[in-house]
Amino acid sequence: MTLSFLKRKISLVLRIEIATNAYVKVSLVTGGKRIKKKKTSTQRGTIQPIFNEALTFSVPRDQLQHVSLEFTVYHDAILGPKEPLGRVLISSASKGVEREHYRDMINSTTPVARWHCLVDPDTRHT
Repeated sequence: MTLSFLKRKISLVLRIEIATNAYVKVSLVTGGKRIKKKKTSTQRGTIQPIFNEALTFSVPRDQLQHVSLEFTVYHDAILGPKEPLGRVLISSASKGVEREHYRDMINSTTPVARWHCLVDPDTRHT
């Protein structure tokens, strides 16, 4: 499974009111446990970071129904703690566009691009 943040195909474009040092951490979750984590490079000092990167997780096709992808956008405070700005969970248990995206990814042999709204990082996903 390859996750791509491509400037022209799928953009993770954030509109933030103040300049941030933003990066995205992607967690592969199964059985409620994070089994792998990867992150993008940090886009420094911008109110509209654009990530143009591919993150790859190896997942056997027969296990795809059992994994979730959690995307968390962080502000990398150089002198302070890293602060989560928002997140989105894409899984078979998600609702709405997230579930639809998950279903399309599982059933497609080509990349599937969707826009997602980030939710408050303290909000529990279902």
